[in-house]
Amino acid sequence: MRDRYTAFCVKIPLLVLLCASAAWGADPWWNPKWRYRREITIEDTTPTRLGGTDIISVEIATGGAAKPDGSDIRVTTSLGKEVVSAVLMVGPGDRARLAFEKRGALKRYYAYLGNPGAPPRKAVLPIHRGVLLETRRCRTDPPGKLDDARKIFQKSGPIIGRRFMDRMFLGYNPFAPDTAIANLMTGYVMAPKSGEYTFSCSSNNASFLLVDDKLLISNGGWHRPQRDIRKNAKINLKSGLHKLTFYHINRSSTPVLVVAWKAPGEKRVRVIPPAAYSLVHTGIAGLMQQITKPLDIDFSPLHAGETFAADRYYQRYSFAARAVGRGGKGLKWAWDFGDGQKSTEDAVDHVYITDGTYIVTLTAKAPRGELTRTNRIYVSRPWDRVTHHKLDNVKDHAAIVATYDFQTLRDDAVGPAFELLKRSELTKDMIRACTAFLRRKKLPAEGVLAIVPTASDLLLKNARTDNAVKVLLVSADRCDSPEVAARMTIMAANIVLNVVRDDKEAMKLLTRVQSRYAKKLTAPTARNLQIGTADVWRARGDYDKASAAYKTAGFGPEAGRKKHPILRGDFSRHVESYTQTSRNYEWAEQYIQRWRQTFPADKLDGYLSLLTARLWMAQGRYAEVTIEADILARVNPASNCGAQLLMLAVQAYRKMDKPDKAAETLKRIVDKFPESPLAVKAAETLKKK
Repeated sequence: MRDRYTAFCVKIPLLVLLCASAAWGADPWWNPKWRYRREITIEDTTPTRLGGTDIISVEIATGGAAKPDGSDIRVTTSLGKEVVSAVLMVGPGDRARLAFEKRGALKRYYAYLGNPGAPPRKAVLPIHRGVLLETRRCRTDPPGKLDDARKIFQKSGPIIGRRFMDRMFLGYNPFAPDTAIANLMTGYVMAPKSGEYTFSCSSNNASFLLVDDKLLISNGGWHRPQRDIRKNAKINLKSGLHKLTFYHINRSSTPVLVVAWKAPGEKRVRVIPPAAYSLVHTGIAGLMQQITKPLDIDFSPLHAGETFAADRYYQRYSFAARAVGRGGKGLKWAWDFGDGQKSTEDAVDHVYITDGTYIVTLTAKAPRGELTRTNRIYVSRPWDRVTHHKLDNVKDHAAIVATYDFQTLRDDAVGPAFELLKRSELTKDMIRACTAFLRRKKLPAEGVLAIVPTASDLLLKNARTDNAVKVLLVSADRCDSPEVAARMTIMAANIVLNVVRDDKEAMKLLTRVQSRYAKKLTAPTARNLQIGTADVWRARGDYDKASAAYKTAGFGPEAGRKKHPILRGDFSRHVESYTQTSRNYEWAEQYIQRWRQTFPADKLDGYLSLLTARLWMAQGRYAEVTIEADILARVNPASNCGAQLLMLAVQAYRKMDKPDKAAETLKRIVDKFPESPLAVKAAETLKKK
């Protein structure tokens, strides 16, 4: 009796089948209700000769053509003969993992998909090869018996994944980061000779091993993996194929399991090696074909590598555009990677900054119109390879990200993408990225914080002060967070005050913050506003107003309950040590910044200014030394450190080849600090001139 597939195919117009055969060469289209197919090839056609059905496993990109559960996917030989198949796993994204029966020495098969009305499969695929793992999410009480584990596994869900493994061994979840899981491993192992076998197993939490469906080892309850072979049992086996079933219920921590044996004549128990399990052939998926379409395009996303930086992983995918059929020469390609980035290369590597689902679209301009192909990809760590510890060079990922358009990059990816450029010291690309980012009408706060301050610092270091201020103010105007906008404006005011030396403009910017954002500021930002205002009064030489503003700002969080003299001493000791002894100027600068933030009023006393000036002298920042000395001498002429600061300014003026300024400063020491020993030295120096 003919089934309904055969009956249907008899009624298909001959013209349709002829068109399909002409488009795709000698291989006929199995059934036109299935609109798409992928060729599958296997390299090793050697039969296992174990009896029963040999198995082929393959993963295909579905391009969104298959039903969500993959129930429309069928597999045929190259001549259109359907073979029994099963969908092991669909997703995440547009991909499916299949298993199907191997027919003799045939190398070529087809996976058909794209039939929303596909009927149920006619037969169930018997899988008696390899090691098949099925993993489900699970939260449960500890199983003490095999029946408990079976019930837990059956009730657990959803299924996270199913795939063939090379052996009964796990040190992680190969499908996802979940650790509360239930595993079922079914393996078919070849006993090399008849005799007594010793099996042993170990697992994190509960596990049960069955041989030929009979319970051999019970390892129930919550526990750590055994470090020895205490969980063992002996069994007599005949040479040949035997079924191993392993239930594993993992409550938390890393899901670890292992099954080992000692065959007759062997001296030690060892992990059952991959070669002992019956072979599962691996298929290679070819290009997607569409019925009655003589020219089409296709691509299969390939995870190509990952790198680690700034406490996160970045994933690299390879994409290659392919023409399918006749007339595919001279096509113009266009990629949309689903994250705001595009490319016109035919083959390209792309770095995804954040995990998630992305719709990748490939478009080709052909003489008779456009062709498109899409694939949803789920970007995450390759959990089946996390123990390989192989990472790409960060600079290789940064080189790819350097080509991105930060104006269109996803909001949550802006900061981490910029971090890659920063780690690789790609200064020009960092500034370009910031410029593109600032073209947005609305700027996400997270991106502003990640990009703008660093870009502003780079512009300052390259003597582009106006641009350094501009990027801060533009980001403040367009930022979606009043708090972050205030922080950017305060930073701009600090540059205007300390670099441009325009106290009026600096105060204007700080007043803007007060008028626009005062009621929306967090306590730390409000405090920085007070410190900035105090700094302006200090620069103007108004001790009383500066002191009052510093007092309002109060001590920084680092002061806490610590004794302030001790903390100040710690700051000064580190600054002096890093400046004079180890010459680690970067760390000295960090301690000065911490000191200023913790005790901002110390800017009026002189000692903080003196140590700061000594650091700047060591760094060759002579102009800043003279300005700091001048400010302190005006705002606090009674400072005990005033004369020392001015003497440093004398040295700085000489380094800058400004003898007249050096002489003026020496006279200032004599006039303002007559009781200081340095006044005598200054007077003597002036007389010599």
